[in-house]
Amino acid sequence: MSRLVFSIVGQQTADGTVLGIVLKEPPRFGKNWAPLGVSLAAPAFQALHGVPPEGAVRAAGRALFDAVMANKDLAPHLTAALQVQPPERYPVFVELTTPGAENFPWEALCSQEGDFLGLDERWAGGRIVETISPLPGVWRFEPPLRVAAVLSCLGVPAADEWAALRDACAATGLPVRLLVLVSEEALHEEIAAAGLDWVTVEFVPPTVQEIGERLQMFDAHVLHMFCHGLSTETSPHLQVAVRSDWLTATSSSLMVEAQDIRTFNPRVGGLPWLVVLNSCETAGASGEEAVRSLALDLIYEGGVPAVVAMREPVRSDDAVLFTGAFYDQLLPEFEKLLHDATENDPVDWARLMVGARHQLAEQYEPLSDQLGTKKEWTLPVVYTRPAVFRLQVGHTVDAQVAAPSLPSTPNPAARVPAAPAPPATPPGGEPTTGAEATTGAQPSTAAPSEDAEESAAESPGGRPTGSPPVTPGQESVHSEPADLETTRSIALSIDALTGLRDQLAISGDSQMLSDVDQELSRLTDRLEGR
Repeated sequence: MSRLVFSIVGQQTADGTVLGIVLKEPPRFGKNWAPLGVSLAAPAFQALHGVPPEGAVRAAGRALFDAVMANKDLAPHLTAALQVQPPERYPVFVELTTPGAENFPWEALCSQEGDFLGLDERWAGGRIVETISPLPGVWRFEPPLRVAAVLSCLGVPAADEWAALRDACAATGLPVRLLVLVSEEALHEEIAAAGLDWVTVEFVPPTVQEIGERLQMFDAHVLHMFCHGLSTETSPHLQVAVRSDWLTATSSSLMVEAQDIRTFNPRVGGLPWLVVLNSCETAGASGEEAVRSLALDLIYEGGVPAVVAMREPVRSDDAVLFTGAFYDQLLPEFEKLLHDATENDPVDWARLMVGARHQLAEQYEPLSDQLGTKKEWTLPVVYTRPAVFRLQVGHTVDAQVAAPSLPSTPNPAARVPAAPAPPATPPGGEPTTGAEATTGAQPSTAAPSEDAEESAAESPGGRPTGSPPVTPGQESVHSEPADLETTRSIALSIDALTGLRDQLAISGDSQMLSDVDQELSRLTDRLEGR
């Protein structure tokens, strides 16, 4: 799939920083920087604040489109992209490299023919962000899919948000484990009473550190946050309500910043594939001091592969509608991998946003000729790293047996990047087990096999090699086929870990350095034994 990527680059002048536009992909020798030619202070963008007048979204989208077309390097590629016919794709991405570029409504790009690129699968793209924490582009997936949802928005009952997420999970044949942290008594009772053995419900822990510790144990593939969000000039953050907030009708919500969210998974190799911030202003940057939004920072600083967030305040009904529509697209994408383990196409995060945007647009403008004239559909945005995201299925499961509506057992070795990583150690010093108690489910009583113990050492939630055997009932581990770890994959893993070791040697993290050395020794022995 071809794609067009243009970068917004700041250039210092006597009058301050001037935003410019540069072609990034397809690669071209002698690329030209040219002024962007539009400003957020322009009437076309100012009109989008509050309730926009008729035609405002289209006008803003045309202004951005014309600015892109004015660059002589980009114009022929954008023209070629618009000639693509379904089902082919030629997505258009904007790379954000400088302050001031993030608050443009790039999702509203509108062609001269009146087509909104963000509402068409042929062209829908996203926001690309370079990261200072590079990680492999291929990630390993062993079912079940683990989704952690923090549903805690003071004053906004989360029952509908829960129902939308639950129904999307139940509708797929994908094996799913769902951890739900809530702050409402009634919602906790409702979820617990449902007796779904693939769902664990708990109250939000009383501190941010304890939230992190709990989520580290779960080690989610997808982290979903439904709470208040606030973009400030110095500290964009989420406001997560705790149980006492609802009981006393007072606000003592926890302030969760990007640096906190980055601790919600194990430190090495434990990043979620996707963070969904279904919260106001999480894709917005306020004031001149705000270099990055909460969403952008999760990628730039933390290396998260993809983040979905909201540019502005969003109505709770729209947030719920988005959740149902987005997960109805996302989960089947992962399910496909179970039916074809050789499939290695990248996950197209941008395309998965189109259906949800359509449903938001149709809610306000059901007539096709008016579709897209309201701004609500432009609020959900997706940020990604430059590299495409690929998943390799390491162990397939019969979907009929492991579907969410049937009992399932935890699999602490269910995800790790293609390059194996050392085990995570949460605050307190003991390795995480990754085992999760499931509502209504019985613990496994099968003793782990030798292969299972070895694979656990490679997982974010596994035991370090050489630790004592697991007591039956404490942990459920899937053993892997002996031929799954190919000679090539071992060699690639050694290369990746060697690079990681060099970084750790600079940072001086002796514990992690020891873990990496231990894993390198194990992999080297296995390679020499083949």
